Amino acid sequence: MICQNCQREIGEQKKCPYCGSENTVSVLSPLEKEYYSGTTIDEAAGSSDYRFERRKERFFKKSLLKGGWVTKLVVGAALLSFVAFFIFVALPFISIAVLSALVMYVVFRFLR
Repeated sequence: MICQNCQREIGEQKKCPYCGSENTVSVLSPLEKEYYSGTTIDEAAGSSDYRFERRKERFFKKSLLKGGWVTKLVVGAALLSFVAFFIFVALPFISIAVLSALVMYVVFRFLR
């Protein structure tokens, strides 16, 4: 066991020989047990059986369209504004830039 105060190994002793603090052992709550990834002492009284508790990995798949109507409205507005920006701002800008480059190429080719 490791002392909670000085973090030194103290074995099975309740009192730390280095710093003198009392170390108590408590049963983990179900939430603590789920997220703990170290060595624990079995809960059975008088048992010194050590076991390894591996934390269960949880993956949450979140969809933007599974929310309420407000979430769907916000996602729809965001997508609509992105499409509108692309059609009314980005596409004309790219078209003008390409046409300008083409006109300059033709003019400079002709003047050469």
